[in-house]
Amino acid sequence: MTESLAHDDFAQEPMFTVYAEGPSLLRLSGELDVESARTLTSALEPLTRRGGTIRIDVADLTFIDSNGLNVLCTAARDVGERGHVVVLHATPPVRRIIEITGVAELFAINGVEQRPGR
Repeated sequence: MTESLAHDDFAQEPMFTVYAEGPSLLRLSGELDVESARTLTSALEPLTRRGGTIRIDVADLTFIDSNGLNVLCTAARDVGERGHVVVLHATPPVRRIIEITGVAELFAINGVEQRPGR
């Protein structure tokens, strides 16, 4: 089952959408910024409470700012030792923001565990 949580009441098409696919996969689409971060936070909260592997597909993410990145970091910290966050299909710009901000070790990016200094 796919569930959509849309953001942006002013546009005809949502600028940011979270699709929940299965019990632990979220597919993000559009711009993840200060306005849309709440939508992702709401979608991630039950997953981080449950623990386990949380997969986030960012292939259709066109933009991510520090607020969006903070939501991903918070999810990784909240799940802690009870699981981990996997960022799937990270485009070069998304991968770059994760790496230059120094938070890559919090995630498995494209299914590969990140290590400091890598």
